[in-house]
Order: sequence, then C-alpha cells, then structure tokens
Amino acid sequence: MPARNLSHIEREIEQLQAKRAQLLAVKRQDDRKQRTRQAAILGGWLLAHDPATVQQILVALKRPQDRAAFGLDAPPPLVPQQPDDGAAISRPGEG
Repeated sequence: MPARNLSHIEREIEQLQAKRAQLLAVKRQDDRKQRTRQAAILGGWLLAHDPATVQQILVALKRPQDRAAFGLDAPPPLVPQQPDDGAAISRPGEG
C-alpha cells in the first residue's frame, strides 16, 4: 500500500477517534443533565408530598458538604457510649 494512502487512512482514523471522543463527551453531559433534572423532580415531589421522609434524609446526612447544602450544622462528633459490651460508638441523641 502506498505511504500516501496509509497516511490518509491514519488521518481518517485520528479524525474518527476525535469525533467519537466528542460525541461521548456530549452524551456524558446530556446524561448528567438528565440525572440532575430527575433528582430535582424527585426532590420537589418529596418536599411537597412527604416531608417526614425529607426529615429522615436530612437527619441521616453525615458528610459536612451534604449538610451544608441544606444549611445544616455539622453532625455532632462521635462519642463513646458504654453499652453492655462497651464496643459501640454513636452520636449523641442516637440509639
């Protein structure tokens, strides 16, 4: 095969790979937008129809950045409790 044809084919392969990467990036972006929209719809429904579940979720949040997103204080630090076996650790108010 002449070198000219080979270099032409290699250029086409590079162009197709770049196009594939671009299409995959657009698909990932579209998928993320869809997941975000779905989460907003579900969250809105929960807020309007099931506030008890929303409160359970808020209480269960442990990561500071998650709690901050809802304007909550950091969770209380872990403190050792003295149950029968002395091995459990829990937060104040739990258990």
